[in-house]
Amino acid sequence: MILVTKIIGDVLFFHYSGHGAQVKDTTGIEVDGMNKTILPSDYKRRQITDDELWGSIFYPLPNGVRLTVIMDCCQTSVDTINKYQAGGAMRQSFISAYEENPGATYVKLLSLIHKSL
Repeated sequence: MILVTKIIGDVLFFHYSGHGAQVKDTTGIEVDGMNKTILPSDYKRRQITDDELWGSIFYPLPNGVRLTVIMDCCQTSVDTINKYQAGGAMRQSFISAYEENPGATYVKLLSLIHKSL
């Protein structure tokens, strides 16, 4: 007998707040010819491409699992000050929207973040 378990209802959260960049796409998949990257602390050795993130985190998710991703990264740093604490604009907008509307739907939360940005 084979037992198949189905993961239903799991909700995952992935957050990155830091610098981002671009590198030339050697596969020809990217329309603009560039892969988007995030920069880990050893970024001079290598950057993490959007293709790697999709292949290692997003594509392997089982059916029924929901993943929310907040990527607060760009070529320049856009920081904000909120209650005397500096942080990325996207991160701060997300936190404010969630704190002010903790029961908001996903669509409403995105709308509030967009409005704040």
